[in-house]
Amino acid sequence: MDSIDVITSNLDMLYEKDIEELIYLLVEDICRNEGCSFKDIQYIATGGYSKVFEIGDKILKISTDRKTIKIPDNPYIIRPLLRCFLADNLFVEVTEKAQVCDDISNEELYELYKKLRDFGIIWTDVNKRNVGRLIKDNKIYWRDNIIPNSKCLNLVDRDFNNYLKKGELVVIDSDCMYSIDNFKHSFEDSYFAAFEYQYKKDRKTR
Repeated sequence: MDSIDVITSNLDMLYEKDIEELIYLLVEDICRNEGCSFKDIQYIATGGYSKVFEIGDKILKISTDRKTIKIPDNPYIIRPLLRCFLADNLFVEVTEKAQVCDDISNEELYELYKKLRDFGIIWTDVNKRNVGRLIKDNKIYWRDNIIPNSKCLNLVDRDFNNYLKKGELVVIDSDCMYSIDNFKHSFEDSYFAAFEYQYKKDRKTR
């Protein structure tokens, strides 16, 4: 059997044996769905909190913490299949893969920020590295017809019926999203301050 070392060797944290087994079973299930094996797993990057792995068309993120555990659900984040704590210091997220590209303009990024703001969400970690283009329509793709519960995904229910289509820009790192009522933080090393200023200026002229 192929080794899962590609994941465990890239984690800077120590887990009990049963947690490692839980990760193993999760990855095994993703591989089965994607028709690939452990040897096909690609280590992508280390973000501010997460280790990121590519398994077929799925992205697996494993981290010890996050800025925002619960975020408002919205159509502009890539749809999560799994997004929860598996243990006290083990947060796991599984989503579809999106195309990360260098040709995203500031204007396109601002339009995405504006859509989130119009939806009542403040996104403070606004950065091109946190955005991708959808390879497929923004839905869940799994061998079983499943609809994960918002509560289980740590998403605060919001009503919407529009879903992004293939080729549209989508937020692939949904950390640092707040409802307007709960916003208490800033993230100054992103486009946030400039975009928020522009948004308020634009709103006055609408």
